[in-house]
Amino acid sequence: MPFLERQWLKVVLMCEKEYYYYGNSEFMTGLGVIYTEFTGQRASRQINVLNGHSYASSCLQDYVPEVGFLLYDGRKDELDLSDSIKISQEEFERIWAQAVASGQNDT
Repeated sequence: MPFLERQWLKVVLMCEKEYYYYGNSEFMTGLGVIYTEFTGQRASRQINVLNGHSYASSCLQDYVPEVGFLLYDGRKDELDLSDSIKISQEEFERIWAQAVASGQNDT
């Protein structure tokens, strides 16, 4: 990819708005909660909380048998977020830091 195209792509990605949501979710082995950061229409980071364990991910390939894949791979506008709660970036960052620091992430 030529230099100017790479620079243009960086600018486009930097201009996309970020959204943060919290909601209940049914995992493969039970009920839990999900915190998701969307950059534009794509999930960029996600914290899955199940049975007191937090699984933080920013990679589509991350997988834990009890939870499944850890990062949503569809578009935000394909989800029904009507039962989800919008949260602030600060709240998401706090929960992300706790999840990463907990060391319970088995990915």
